[in-house]
Amino acid sequence: MSTQQKVAFATMNGRTITKHFGHVKSYVVVEIADLQEQRRFVVMIDKPATQDRGKGRGHDHDAKLVPIENCSSVVAGGMGTPMADRILAAGFNLILTSETDIDKAIAHLIDGTLRHEQQLIHAPRQ
Repeated sequence: MSTQQKVAFATMNGRTITKHFGHVKSYVVVEIADLQEQRRFVVMIDKPATQDRGKGRGHDHDAKLVPIENCSSVVAGGMGTPMADRILAAGFNLILTSETDIDKAIAHLIDGTLRHEQQLIHAPRQ
């Protein structure tokens, strides 16, 4: 882990990591420097989901990334292949985890034990 980074945790309630990124309504953004949490704040996603299936089953993928453009990593509990591809193409580090507690995930991130779980990427739903 670099000495300074900003990490966006996908959440619905500010406490737990959302299991399906397509449903996310906000992020807990955590600034980490020198292996310590420096600041934490919530960022809301302004644009509601769209019904344009071309953008992913009722989700506007681009709108979900705008509020966290200045973050280096995105942490979520799962997502479809199109969104994972879009996050990686946008230059984010993607971490999908089965850990649901944001505080525990931050601790694991800081101590270097938070691992990306590739199996949490699923095929697009039809």
